[in-house]
Amino acid sequence: PSEFPQSFKIFVLDVWNSYNNINFFLRRIKQYQTYGRNQTKEEAIAIDNKVYSTLMDNGIPFEIVDGNEDGYKHILNYIKVKYSDK
Repeated sequence: PSEFPQSFKIFVLDVWNSYNNINFFLRRIKQYQTYGRNQTKEEAIAIDNKVYSTLMDNGIPFEIVDGNEDGYKHILNYIKVKYSDK
């Protein structure tokens, strides 16, 4: 079916929430490269929007980070700081 039953969605979220997740949503900054991609830029943006909506609709915490070198460094630093005591 194109749509799963609500019970499946609840199960998936229960499993997801049983883990200690760190979630980042990468904001497109760089020019879209078509090489090696299955989607056009427009299709990729539609997927971005669906992922963003899924996170928001399900109350999944996340941080928006620029999809460039500064954003990647921010993610690495976040992880280093968060897990430096462990």
